[in-house]
Amino acid sequence: MPETTGARVITVRCPTHNTDFEVDLGERIVCPAGPHSLAQRFPNEEFWEYCCDCQRFWPSQINYGGQSDQQCPVCSRQIARHYLCNNCKLVSIESDDPTVKRKRYTFTDERGITPACPACYGVESGTLRRHECLETGATFITARDVCPFCEKPTTKEKKIESVEANLHDAVKVKSSPAKVNSLVVNKTDRVFAKASIGTCSQCQTVNRTTDQFCRSCGSQLKPQIEPQASFSNREVMGATQPTEGFAVGKSKTLSLKPILAVGGAIALLGILITIAGLSSSGNSIEKRLDKAITARNIFGPSTDNAYDLYNQLRNSGAREETLSHYREKLLPLLTNPPFQIIRELMVPGSDEPTSTAWQSAAQSLRWATELKPGDSSLLSRTIYCEGRVAYLAHMEDQAVEAWSRASETDKTWPLPVNGLGLIYFSRKNYAAARSHYSEAIRRDPNWAYPHNNLGTVFHYEKNDSAAKSHYRKAVELAPRWARPHAWLGEIALKEGDYSTAVSEFEAVLNPNATGTKNMNLQKIQQMLEKARQKMAVSYE
Repeated sequence: MPETTGARVITVRCPTHNTDFEVDLGERIVCPAGPHSLAQRFPNEEFWEYCCDCQRFWPSQINYGGQSDQQCPVCSRQIARHYLCNNCKLVSIESDDPTVKRKRYTFTDERGITPACPACYGVESGTLRRHECLETGATFITARDVCPFCEKPTTKEKKIESVEANLHDAVKVKSSPAKVNSLVVNKTDRVFAKASIGTCSQCQTVNRTTDQFCRSCGSQLKPQIEPQASFSNREVMGATQPTEGFAVGKSKTLSLKPILAVGGAIALLGILITIAGLSSSGNSIEKRLDKAITARNIFGPSTDNAYDLYNQLRNSGAREETLSHYREKLLPLLTNPPFQIIRELMVPGSDEPTSTAWQSAAQSLRWATELKPGDSSLLSRTIYCEGRVAYLAHMEDQAVEAWSRASETDKTWPLPVNGLGLIYFSRKNYAAARSHYSEAIRRDPNWAYPHNNLGTVFHYEKNDSAAKSHYRKAVELAPRWARPHAWLGEIALKEGDYSTAVSEFEAVLNPNATGTKNMNLQKIQQMLEKARQKMAVSYE
């Protein structure tokens, strides 16, 4: 298996110097412009924010009583939603800007953030809910039970005073029509209008609601009343003219028969319109979904992506026959690319795919498991991809947890077991590594990787006899793979078998050899020359 990992690099915005810099992901983050520390135990000490659009991290001010921005402070895109991680102190934000392409992370109410949290790379497993936090002025998608900012339970839904409730209360008041209308106007004023000082009249920049001056041009912001409905308060109750059927002034009762008749007709008409709308909407969604599938637009970033459209179709009450038709179309698109990545990884001498490729694979397979629940083989590969992302980010504990679950989910697949062996070997726990490599061989005796890896464990344990046996098996299964040839050559040189050493080192340096990308070929060349010299002396 490829031995390179590579550090995970993130881009950080320093609010003090208003500058960006790249840093290897770790607990301590230091701005080079100071230098000064931005975090000592990232991402679990203080709250940070991350923009899915511009892919920047920065220290958050919302836990110090600050209000959430309406725009990203780095790329200035309008924030559409917030996601609060349940495992660490990161708030992710995202816009609906259709020009943003190839996001590494995205999130919705239904599936949370995918492929995982950008900071801790934890995968959300709790129940997601929307929480409107009055303390920060933001609505968070989160699985937390308690909001860390307003300290209120996220399980309680905010009760919104409805127009219907206001009207019902108004009708029950025993007073004159004038008082009734006055009451309705007063109550609906609170429902349909609000004061705002957020938008600058000079440059149209959207500022915080607490700002008095524009953060862009410096102009003074003036409060203004923004209507929140398309009809006036007087239109609600017909205040300009008494409605026919109501006895105003002389009569103290309301005639309900005409109202019920008209209301029934309106309700029937509404039902017919709704049915027609659902039918045409369903057809429209199917056409857009077909288009998204043809274009291979699976996850976006536009709203016309297959994931969002399929869920819209499912939630619209589409028949199972229709949904099954689309699942058959989608599953190959979701599984074929990740499976290809996995197959190539298992080829001895192959290059390691990028972390982004593994993230995309995990995202695709996660949806595939939702479309095809109960498939243990598919689920195992989904979990493995998530663990591979953690492994490349040097989060070994998360990788061990994921690969252990993947191994148990599909007990015939050797890849996650071999991965566990790699981690335990790097920790110098040779007994655990040997156990996992042996299990991988048991699951697939014809796979060269665990034979080579087990040989290396024996070599480090000074048991070269057992090591050579497994290296030779690896060469037998993958003759062009350079790594077991290199180990056999090194052991032969140490044992004085110079002829074998020359043969094995030449195999490593052969132009057709695979897996030499991360090997020290200069050192191999030096050992080859040494073996040749020793062999020539022995012949004299």
